[in-house]
Amino acid sequence: MDNETEIIRTIDKNQDSIIDNLQRFIQAPSIVPPGEEGKLASIIVEVMKDIGLRVDVEEVLPNRPNVIGVLGDSEKPTLLFNGHMDVVPAGNGWTIDPFSGEIHNGKIYGRGAADMKGGLVSMIAAAEALVETNVSLNGRLVLAAVSDEEDISRGTMKMIDQGFAADMAVVGEPTNLGICVAHKGCVMLDIVAKGKSAHASTPQEGVNAIVKMSRILRELEKLSARISERKHSLLGCPTLSVDLIRGGVKDNMVPDLCELYVDIYSIPGETDESWISEIESLIEDLKKSDQQLEATVRRRFGISWLPLLTSPKENVVQILTYAFRKVLGKEPYIMGFSGCSDGSFLSNIAKIPTILFGPGHINQAHAVDEYVEVEQVVSAAKVYALVAAKALSL
Repeated sequence: MDNETEIIRTIDKNQDSIIDNLQRFIQAPSIVPPGEEGKLASIIVEVMKDIGLRVDVEEVLPNRPNVIGVLGDSEKPTLLFNGHMDVVPAGNGWTIDPFSGEIHNGKIYGRGAADMKGGLVSMIAAAEALVETNVSLNGRLVLAAVSDEEDISRGTMKMIDQGFAADMAVVGEPTNLGICVAHKGCVMLDIVAKGKSAHASTPQEGVNAIVKMSRILRELEKLSARISERKHSLLGCPTLSVDLIRGGVKDNMVPDLCELYVDIYSIPGETDESWISEIESLIEDLKKSDQQLEATVRRRFGISWLPLLTSPKENVVQILTYAFRKVLGKEPYIMGFSGCSDGSFLSNIAKIPTILFGPGHINQAHAVDEYVEVEQVVSAAKVYALVAAKALSL
């Protein structure tokens, strides 16, 4: 029996423990905010050590660590499997306990089942199969379970800031087992309109910041329609969403300040700077007909989520394509991803050729009654294991 066949059979044999691990992961809420990855991290440390990985725990924030498991001794080449531990709040409307890990009709339910504890469990199962089949690695597999992806990605950024390097990376986001070589960037901007306070009975003595912002809002709506003409072959058009507005102090005062939160999902070639410039230009045009309009545009955070774009010719894509064919017996589909991920930083800052591949569908992420199919979790584990064997057993 060749190594690849033995790896696949080993993962099939371990299916019960794969399901058990996913249920345990779901039953350990790791919600952001406030940031509760610590309990899940302890479970992951235990599981990684049990299968024979060398494990480091690196604090990102109090009780919010990264867990780094390593298999193999040589640092060259290095393959990174990256997955985040944190999940968004469950919200309302669930028909089952969101932290139960219940199984119905081949699906495991719970917050984080698809996004992305299913991917994390598949990656760990892949490493376990490599250990059990005694695959000799000519390189290093690094399995990083990171914190804070659902907020501002402090976990992956900590690894990068510490100088982490790899030859290729796979992020286990829910791609429905598609090979994702591109995803959108995320540009988060605040627009602040300033006015002048006055008594509400004499509004002519003040400058109403909310009214001024309403003019900006109308122009943003027009801009949102125009950008639909900008197309990327895998990602479609960028999107602009106005998500929050705040203004005023009291009901009998002309408001002197109004703040607007704008989220833009950008396509390759666009940056925070290009979007800020475009919106500032829009505001400058408004000022030509309204000299009292005063507004500024600024980034909400000090980091940029640039789009991910990896060439299909990169080794990581070719190797994963080979593994997919071997496991599933068909051609994979190459896709783009509507959201954003830690792959942005691995690709654009750490300069690691990066793709997304994982079980579950993006439509399940952050949704009520979130689930992942057991069959996909097992298939993803097989693909991950063959990727590592192919990339590191040269």
